[in-house]
Amino acid sequence: ERELGSHLRGRDGYQITRKDQSGLVLLPGRGILKPPRSGFDARLAIDLNIQAFVEEELDTGLREFNSRCGAVVMIEPRSGDVLAIASRPHFDLNLRRNMSESSMHYAVQGLYEPGSTLKLVSAAAALDLGLMSTKTQTFCHNGYMRIPGGYVKDYKAFKSITLEEVLAKSSNIGAYKIGLRVGTERYMDYLRRFGFTRKTGVTLSGEEKGWTADPSNGINFSRITYGYGVVVTPLQIACAYAAIANGGVRMKPRLVKSLLANDGTVVQEFPSERVERVVSEATARRMRMALETVVNPLGKGNTGKRAAVPGYLVCGKTGTARLYRDGAYLTDRYAVSFAGFMPRDDPAFVCVVVIHDPLSEEIQIGGGSVAAPVFQRIAARTAAYLNLDPTEPVEETLASAAN
Repeated sequence: ERELGSHLRGRDGYQITRKDQSGLVLLPGRGILKPPRSGFDARLAIDLNIQAFVEEELDTGLREFNSRCGAVVMIEPRSGDVLAIASRPHFDLNLRRNMSESSMHYAVQGLYEPGSTLKLVSAAAALDLGLMSTKTQTFCHNGYMRIPGGYVKDYKAFKSITLEEVLAKSSNIGAYKIGLRVGTERYMDYLRRFGFTRKTGVTLSGEEKGWTADPSNGINFSRITYGYGVVVTPLQIACAYAAIANGGVRMKPRLVKSLLANDGTVVQEFPSERVERVVSEATARRMRMALETVVNPLGKGNTGKRAAVPGYLVCGKTGTARLYRDGAYLTDRYAVSFAGFMPRDDPAFVCVVVIHDPLSEEIQIGGGSVAAPVFQRIAARTAAYLNLDPTEPVEETLASAAN
């Protein structure tokens, strides 16, 4: 409403009349009449049914893991249309209660360290520059790598794994070594081309652009390659993954499609806007193939299995990042996320789920255990609603496991 206020409010009318010396109104035609103009209506890109799916499943996920804060963004990758966008906590615009603690729109203003969802950048850059293929091996030092001034660790010991396995198993060392091949300057160029550290331009007020630590510092650069020392918004992550889904082009997210007069006449249209080509179509295709291995339920050690939707090839990446408070990273509190799209070869939508500080005594907290199931439920409901044709046979074992 703030961004489109001048169009939505309309214009008051007025009449100026002239009177003679005795105070009598002069005959019509001797004054000025300005009729009022009704405000325009905005036609949004948001699909109300998909918005309902997103809000319901986000609320379910937050309740399950005792979290108050999170967001979901869903984008149609070719047009950049924002099909759904939800943020918690929120408030009723009609009542305006609890605004001081609930007014931040987490999807566009909530800055967080994305963790492993940012490994998209180093992998895509290495493929696009021709430095590696998806099958190129990277030695991951059995889970612990010393670097000047510090070290890089993995959650388990990996030896030599391929680029797609770096994504599927979410190796920090692998992402860092791929980033080293790309080089700091070229890596940061791709980071900016994917839309990070700059605003997306969505028609919502108060959007944050994010930032990174100084990449010229070797320790900082190592952390950036696996999603620390860099802060982003959920919408930026969605736009980056949409660029891979649509063949390599970053689109400006479109929330408003047109302005309408009261009789339905289109007064102004807002066409889709292409921002820039990020990677080649061939690179985007190889990245989709690699990201599908993250979710493949038949893979070994893949972190995104719980995002799988029976009947479809789903692509995506998990993210788990420790929360930073009072000058230190907490050892047991996280921001978790999942960014994905489906079907693999002709994606109908990109969906990003972020949940801040989830808690559980039953499972290990992570993007694959907390955010991926929320994505799965949203994706399954959206696929049914859009009547997407299945791309894969539904295995009986998988169907049984899902039930």
